[in-house]
Order: sequence, then C-alpha cells, then structure tokens
Amino acid sequence: MLTMNRDRYIEAMQRYFTAVMAEDLPAIRAVFTEDARVTIYHGDSPERRFGVTPRAGEESLADFYGHIWRNYAVHFGDFTFICDPQSGAGSAIFVPTLTPKPGCVHAALGVLTLRNSNFFWFRGDLIHDTVIYYANPDLGARLGLTTAPVTVPR
Repeated sequence: MLTMNRDRYIEAMQRYFTAVMAEDLPAIRAVFTEDARVTIYHGDSPERRFGVTPRAGEESLADFYGHIWRNYAVHFGDFTFICDPQSGAGSAIFVPTLTPKPGCVHAALGVLTLRNSNFFWFRGDLIHDTVIYYANPDLGARLGLTTAPVTVPR
C-alpha cells in the first residue's frame, strides 16, 4: 500500500480537479476506487449520490459530469487544501466558475461563480468517498429570489 503524505493527497485532489476542467472522464475515474461514491449537497435541495459503478439510489458519474460539460466550461481556482494523512482524508475549499457554452439552456444566467468545499476520503492513493458542498451565493439576487433567508435567519 502506498504511504500518503500531505503532498500526495494534494496531488491526487489536483488530478481530480484538472480532469474535471479538461472534461476527461477516464482521468476522473482513474483517481477513484471502482466502488467510489460522490454525494452532493446544495442548500435545501435533496442530496444527490453518484457512483463510479452506481448502486441502488445512485446516478452515474458519467451522467453528472456529462450534464456539466454539455452546459458549461468549468474552471476551478483559489484553492485551500487541508489534509489529514492519519485518517486518510483531505479537503479542498475553492471557487468554481461555470461559463455557459453556446446554446446552453442556462446561458441567460451568464457566468456562475460558486463556492465549494469538497471532502475526500482515500483508500491507498485513490479517492474512495467524496462529499461536495456547494453554494451559488449570487444566483438568488440575479433571479430576484432573495427576499428572506431560507435556512439561516439573520
């Protein structure tokens, strides 16, 4: 088994983010274990689960990334990485920018700037489990839907 240190965790996470930006599904799959899963949380929406090899109640990673890539050019930046080699975990806090592709049904919204926190658990040098939390803090104002906070009262 490969001994992981902070730099190796960061390298693995960067390979994942680079593959997403390059729209390279085989490279994404290469950083995950065959039974890896990805869970996405967004605001008050229901959680969504994806799998490299989907199980009951999960969607395919290919469907998830395919949807994103059909609609947006993706860029990730402003990373902060946190690693805990003893527990086999790492995380990334970063800013995704989604630029609508020509003809995208979401083009009228323009460029979206999100705020993400991804948490990764490793098995050896591969990602076994990922939790993605994301927020789109500007979209509500663009749509005129921010008359009151939904989850956290002021």
